[in-house]
Amino acid sequence: SLSWSKRCLVFSKIPATPKRSPRGTRGMFIPHPIFTLQVGGGGGGGGGGGGGGGGAESVQSMFHHDYLINEKEKCKNENPFLVLLVISRNREKEVRNVIRKTWGGVHRVQVNLSGNAFEVNITRVFLLGRGGGGGGGGGGGGGGKVRYQDIVQQDFLDTYRNLTLKTMMGLQWVVDFCPQASYALKVDSDMFLNPENLVEIVLRPDLPLRSEYLTGFYMEGYSPIRNVNNKWYVSEDVYPSNRYPPFCSGTTYIFSTDLASKILQVAPNVSYIELEDVFMGLCLNKLGIKPHWPPKQGLFHISFVQYTPCVYRRIITSHGVSPNQLLHKCWHLQVFIIIAMYPVVRRYDD
Repeated sequence: SLSWSKRCLVFSKIPATPKRSPRGTRGMFIPHPIFTLQVGGGGGGGGGGGGGGGGAESVQSMFHHDYLINEKEKCKNENPFLVLLVISRNREKEVRNVIRKTWGGVHRVQVNLSGNAFEVNITRVFLLGRGGGGGGGGGGGGGGKVRYQDIVQQDFLDTYRNLTLKTMMGLQWVVDFCPQASYALKVDSDMFLNPENLVEIVLRPDLPLRSEYLTGFYMEGYSPIRNVNNKWYVSEDVYPSNRYPPFCSGTTYIFSTDLASKILQVAPNVSYIELEDVFMGLCLNKLGIKPHWPPKQGLFHISFVQYTPCVYRRIITSHGVSPNQLLHKCWHLQVFIIIAMYPVVRRYDD
């Protein structure tokens, strides 16, 4: 244990979260490009940038779609402190399976804080739209509905441009079916997540429950891109202001569940932007709420963090992690380090 501590000190110097987002490279850090809203019709599978058709909807109705698959009783059965809302696509069956075997399979975490042991439950759901080609579930999550009971799917086309719809779906699901959770985490499927650090450093179950709280990789001072040839182009008609309010990167952000209903209330009255993290920031701004800086620098990362066991023991997220990296490198060595140095109670999926 001592030898591991010494070795970890060698690798512990990792890039810190900047206090202000870089000006010269603001475009590369905005995670989701702008496209025309697509809610139905047209072809195109999930995840593509371009795509056809799709009728326009009113702002009031665009956030309301029928469930194709739902897990209404999941939180009643599992009583979570934290619910993970994992952004997924129909074709990502193998990615979901890897997440279930790694960070998404951690259902219980025990941490020692303020001289006391705290044990919290974690629930996971994958958020999907429907596949292309008209009605039906487009595969229904590759068998997850039956075996794992962790698929939540609504009837809108599952495309890259509809990430805002998918995020609002996740918030609505928390409000309707998981109000007992204290916190929710929206996370992309290409992430490494350290649930123990998230609970121990950020959520702190030894402290009173926070309200109107959202944190992650803090982004401030970003301006809309007006170049029509840029994939992050936002017209002045869509967003006339020359500056976005503060927001947290859509790769991962954590929020208190009381915030979900408040965001849903103001969302229809906010300029609809298909950059879902920017849209969340606009909703927070409408509510007069600012995101919070993380309690420590260097926890949340919007790019890939080069792997060493001791670095990954100290972070919460790394972006752009492939399923192979997650399953065979980052996760299994991470588990070894955590169990060796910080024993926790875990329960994994079969």
